[in-house]
Amino acid sequence: MVGDGLVGSGSCAAGGWTAAARLQPPPYDPVADTISALAALGATDRWVTMLAFVTVAACEFMTGLALRPAGLPGGLILMAGAVAGVLVAVSPEPVAACC
Repeated sequence: MVGDGLVGSGSCAAGGWTAAARLQPPPYDPVADTISALAALGATDRWVTMLAFVTVAACEFMTGLALRPAGLPGGLILMAGAVAGVLVAVSPEPVAACC
């Protein structure tokens, strides 16, 4: 179960960010530009990146709930990271940071 959550969140992150990078206009460089630039104000189809951030956060949160071997502290740390991922999704960079 825990492994499924980690694999699912990793696959969702990679797939979502790859799809968002392909939707960006030519000035975007996936090697030089950050993932946050994909969700920046003014980015093309920034909802794709935001959806990936939120989905990954949900997977991490659920993994934190199911993470019995790490105990309560380990699960809480993972869930805190998930909340931070949602905060990243709802706090986009300014337009100048994109592309």
